[in-house]
This record gives sequence, C-alpha cells and structure tokens, in this order.
Amino acid sequence: MASSSTPVVQNPNNPLNLSPIATVGNTLIYTGDVMQFNIGLLKLRPEKMVDFESLKVNGFDVEELSTNQGWKRYFEMLNGPIYTNMVKEFWMKARVYDNVASRTEEEQLIKKDPSLKGKSREEMGLSTFTGTVIKYVLAGLDITISRAHFAKLLDLKDQGKRISDYKSEIYYRQSIKKELGGGTDTISWEHQHLLYFLKSGKKINLVDLLFENLCQAIRESNFRNITTLVYPKLLSELFFQTKLVKILMKAYPELVEEERAQKLDASFLTRM
Repeated sequence: MASSSTPVVQNPNNPLNLSPIATVGNTLIYTGDVMQFNIGLLKLRPEKMVDFESLKVNGFDVEELSTNQGWKRYFEMLNGPIYTNMVKEFWMKARVYDNVASRTEEEQLIKKDPSLKGKSREEMGLSTFTGTVIKYVLAGLDITISRAHFAKLLDLKDQGKRISDYKSEIYYRQSIKKELGGGTDTISWEHQHLLYFLKSGKKINLVDLLFENLCQAIRESNFRNITTLVYPKLLSELFFQTKLVKILMKAYPELVEEERAQKLDASFLTRM
C-alpha cells in the first residue's frame, strides 16, 4: 500500500545500496522451471497503491497507523511498477531453501558417499546454512533472496511482533474482541492480531510477515500446484534495486516491461 500524495519513485540504479542477489554465470541462457504447471496459469495478486488522502476524506484515517510502524518506504514502493514477465519467470523457477532442504541436501550426498556421514557441511563441500532463503536460476544467473534484502529494501529492522506466532496464541484474544468488536469471526486470528497491533501501536515485524508469506506461497506452488503469485510489486522493486532489471534489460527486454497496479482508495474499501 502507498500514499497518492507521495510521487511515483523514479529511482536511480540501486540508491539503497542493497547487496547483490545474483551471481553471474557463463552465459545468459534460460533454465528449466521448478513448478509443475504452465506459466500461463499464474495469477498475479498485486499489492495496491494507497490513496491516504481519499481514505481520510471518506472516514478511513489510517496513514498515522502505518507511519507509527515505520512503513513509509513500503508504501512509497507500492507506487512503483510491476515487471510482470520477470516476476512470473522468477516464480516458475523459485524454491525455498530452508532447514528441511538443507538436511535433504546433506542426506542425498551421504547416500551417494556414505563416508560423508558425520561430516560438517563444509567438509561435505557445502556452504554453511545461515537461514531460510529463496533460490532460483534465471537466464544463467544464480539468485538468492534473504529476509535481510527485504529489511534493507524497506528500511526496517527485522524485529517486532511476528504475526505467524498468533495463529494459535491466545494471549491477546480477549483484548482483540474488546477492541475490534463485531465482525471478527470472518477473518483469521493472524489478521485480527495484525489489526489489533496496528491500532494499539505495537510494533509489527513486517519483514518477517512479507518474507514468510512469500516463502509459504512458493512452497504451495511447489508442492500443491497453487498458481497464485503474491507480492509482484515488492519483488519488482527488489529486482530493480539490486540491478537485476539492468542486467537483463539488453538481453531480455521483454522481461522488464512495466505494468501498474490498482489504487486502494475509499471506493475500493466501501465495495469490500
């Protein structure tokens, strides 16, 4: 979500000084897909720009809630473009490399060479596992996305209330029922906690929320053939700020064609 009073951001290359996400291979060639469905089935669920002024005039004064969270950069980012073809290619080739994937990688090596049993990852010739990342190969580029990239991109610290912790946590539920009143039965407890923390000014870990939701959506595409692509604008901004757009522009101009998403204003909320 982003403010209409904030101009569309025309960024120079990588003004945020993000660390690279791509390692350049020998040739810029396409590689096979990880997903087991056709790319034409992908459905983008784009984030919407937010017209805070329109919302305020129509009785939805929510800008201060986001400002108090330090989410200014996030809302500014939502004024930017979507590189539809690039994010679709990313999604088709993406996989989540987590603890499970790390152990599976080790087990496969041990199966091939039993003498490796009991060895460290380094002794196996593997890189140290430092946390969950998203990996994919696009046009000959080995690309790795971490939650640290999101923190830097959004100018946020990776700390605060982790919304995923409150799927079954009951500590705040009575307060939520009191503060939010009726209508809460139709939304999940995670979303109810998100609304409650926003209203009460408790810091939310937006980095964790976005990164974990992205990882879960990729897993569901990997293992359940779910064809919904989330956060295309966030991904597009990351690709731009880490110079991936610039790298691919000459070789694959069709990947960097821009589109714009809808705006979230009072009329949209009223329809909801």
